[in-house]
Amino acid sequence: MDSNLDKSDAKYLKYLPLIYQPGNSDNGKDFFLGRFLKAFEKILSGRDPDLKINGYKLPGIEEILDSIHGYFDPYETPVEFLPWLASWVALTLGEGDEWDEAKKRRLIAQIVPLYKKRGTVEGLKEYLEAYFNEGEGVSVSISEFLKPLRVGAMSTIGLNTVVGEGRPYYFQVYVKLPINDRVMLEKKVQMIMDIIKREKPAHTYCMLIVKVPSMKIAAMIGEDTLLGGYTMVEKSYDT
Repeated sequence: MDSNLDKSDAKYLKYLPLIYQPGNSDNGKDFFLGRFLKAFEKILSGRDPDLKINGYKLPGIEEILDSIHGYFDPYETPVEFLPWLASWVALTLGEGDEWDEAKKRRLIAQIVPLYKKRGTVEGLKEYLEAYFNEGEGVSVSISEFLKPLRVGAMSTIGLNTVVGEGRPYYFQVYVKLPINDRVMLEKKVQMIMDIIKREKPAHTYCMLIVKVPSMKIAAMIGEDTLLGGYTMVEKSYDT
C-alpha cells in the first residue's frame, strides 16, 4: 500500500484509505497531504533525529507516553521533573550544594511514609537520616527530656543533666556531622534547623547540638584531614 510513498512523506499516509495515497491524486510528486501529515508525525512520534532544542532530542508524545511510568518514579524521573514531582507529596526541595540530586530523589521516595510519623521523635529522626546519605557518616539522636541530676551517675553537668524535673515540651537533637568545610557546615546546620522547625510539633521547643569531629587523619592536610578535638554548635528553638 505504501510503495508509492516518497521518503519526504509522512509514514502516517499508509494508515489512510487508498484514495488518499500518493498516485491517486493529481498532485504528482508535490503531494501536499504527505507533507502536511509529517508535521503531526514529528509531534506525535518524534521521529526526526535532527529536531533538537538546546542540544537535546525532542521526544514525541508517543515516546513520552511509552515511558511515562518513569516520570513518577523518584529514582528514574528526569532531574527537571523533580520539583514538580515533589509538589505532589507536599515537599519543598532546596537548592545549592547541600541539596544534590541524589538527596532530592531519596527524600521524595521516603517522604510519604514519614508523614505518618510526623510530630514524633521517630519521624523527625528518620527525616534527618533520610536527608543525609548513609555514606556521609552522620548520626542522629533525640532526647525528649532530661532526667534529674543523680550523684554518682555518668552525667555531665550542663550537657545531659538538670537539677529537678525535666522541662516539659522540650527535647534535644544531637547530630554528629563530619564536615571539614566551614561554609558547607554552616549550610548543613541551617538546613537541619529548617527541617526541625518545620517538622517539630508547634507547642514544643528544642535545642540542636551539632558535634563536629575535628580529628581525622586521611591523605591530604587541608582537604580530608582534620586536626583537633570536637567542635560543638548549639542552636535553640524557643518557639
